[in-house]
Amino acid sequence: MIFRKKKAPTALLMKEASKADIDFILRQEAREEIGKWLLPATKQDHIARRRDPDYRYEMLFNDEEQPLGYAVIRGFENPHQSLELMRIVVATPGKGIGKPFLEKLVSRAFSEWGAHRFWLDLFEDNMHAEKLYRKVGFHPEGVLRDAVQKDGQWISLKIMSMIAPAT
Repeated sequence: MIFRKKKAPTALLMKEASKADIDFILRQEAREEIGKWLLPATKQDHIARRRDPDYRYEMLFNDEEQPLGYAVIRGFENPHQSLELMRIVVATPGKGIGKPFLEKLVSRAFSEWGAHRFWLDLFEDNMHAEKLYRKVGFHPEGVLRDAVQKDGQWISLKIMSMIAPAT
């Protein structure tokens, strides 16, 4: 059997989400394989956060402007220049889209948004996501034991971060 490396689409366009994109976001979060890794958010939560200057919703599109994924970043009002990647979701996992999307977010976090630190948390057993974050350059910082409760279960969170490259 011959294995081929996944190839991302040639044009990945990223732009700030509009109110109309919230329905796409909710559809993604409703998928069982995605929802199990996220704490639930309602449509009203997303609408309010999208209006909040501390948050930014980024959409990923192909060159035909079809949505491929989204990300939620928080911390734009943080005086310590620390941005949090709250969510990153691709509509069709395994197609080579997640890594370039994450790399675009990292690049913008440091070059355009002025972050000194870019960090995230993930459920402790989300090994697939952790592997991707490590490939892009995130470093583990530690574990918040039994940090959140979901579906009546306590879940520990791993914390990972990147620091802006020295200039």
